[in-house]
Amino acid sequence: MNLTLTFLDNLTKNQIQLIVAGRPVVIVEDYYGHLFLCGYENGMDASSGSIVTGSAAGDLSGFTLVMEGMEEQAPYFVQSGAGVAAAASPIDPTPVGIPSLP
Repeated sequence: MNLTLTFLDNLTKNQIQLIVAGRPVVIVEDYYGHLFLCGYENGMDASSGSIVTGSAAGDLSGFTLVMEGMEEQAPYFVQSGAGVAAAASPIDPTPVGIPSLP
């Protein structure tokens, strides 16, 4: 699983350090809105990553991570609902008090 975070700031870096240090269970949402639970039995490992600072206006400025899991079963489908929203904790790189851009 490839993860791209389009914020290059200290808060996001701190969250990435926690992810890399642990073996997180990850919920992935695909383009069609399906949710998959990855790493249920053994967790996920961050196998590689990078910090990217683009030079042109359209270039990425942020973090990339490659997560791998060593599961015997295919990822589980997850029902969307209040339980998933309450259990999930997405990275929020926007500090309190700083308005986000539209």
